[in-house]
Amino acid sequence: MSENSPTAPPNPGGDDQHADQPETGPTDDAEGIDSEPHDSSPNAEAARYRRQLREVEAERDGLAERLQGHQRREVEAMVADLLDVPADLFDIGQVQASDFYNDDGTLNEGELRAAAGALLEERPRLGKPRPAGQRWQNFGQFAPPPPQRGAAWSDVLGS
Repeated sequence: MSENSPTAPPNPGGDDQHADQPETGPTDDAEGIDSEPHDSSPNAEAARYRRQLREVEAERDGLAERLQGHQRREVEAMVADLLDVPADLFDIGQVQASDFYNDDGTLNEGELRAAAGALLEERPRLGKPRPAGQRWQNFGQFAPPPPQRGAAWSDVLGS
C-alpha cells in the first residue's frame, strides 16, 4: 500500500468549491417536506399540512395552559383574604378558574366570592383564622374605670 492513498475520490469536474461538503443523503420526512416545497405530490402536500396542523395545535395547547395558569393565580389572589389556602377553591371546591371569567375575559368577582363563601359555609375551617383578640387584656396599660351602676327599679318607679 502506498502512503499517499486518497481518502476521497478525486473530483472529475475539477470543481473544488463543493469538495469539502459532505454528501447529503436522504433525510426524514419532516425535513424532506420543507426542503422540497416544489414537490406537488398530493401526499407530500397533505403531510406538510398535517405537520403544520400539529405544530399549531401544540402551540395552542401551550398558550391555553399558560392562560389557565394566569387565570388560576388571579382567582387565588382574589380569594386570598377569605381562604387560608386559596388553592382549596380548586382542589376541594372542584371548580375551574375559567368558570369565573366573562365572555370578554374579565373576572366576575361576585361569582368568585360567592363560590368561596359557599365553600366556607360547607367547610368553615378552610377560612383564614381570625385573631382571637388580645391575649392579655390591658397588659401594660392603665385599668379601665369600673362600670357605672345602672338605674335601679326604685329610680324608675320614683319611690
